[in-house]
Amino acid sequence: MELQTAGIVLDFAVIFYCISMAGYLVFLFNQKPVLQKISFYIVSLAVAVHLASIAVYTLTTGVLPVQNLSQNLSVAAFALGIMFIFFQYKYELKILGVFAA
Repeated sequence: MELQTAGIVLDFAVIFYCISMAGYLVFLFNQKPVLQKISFYIVSLAVAVHLASIAVYTLTTGVLPVQNLSQNLSVAAFALGIMFIFFQYKYELKILGVFAA
């Protein structure tokens, strides 16, 4: 595996995060529950792909990606995604996705 692979996987995670953000913005104005559910599943997919990116980077280099600012921000975004999924599962606040995405 190469570092380039981790970057490509992270690019897919960013694309999924952006798609879910667009879905939550549409949900903000339409308030259709199906939009919220689809966006939540896309955020969950984005977090899973982000985890895969972190795992690929860690397996390639042997260290966690916390060596510079961009890597720290990436890990912080991953942690925010995990917290969002937890709070969404626990409290079922539909509008929370607008702020998290």
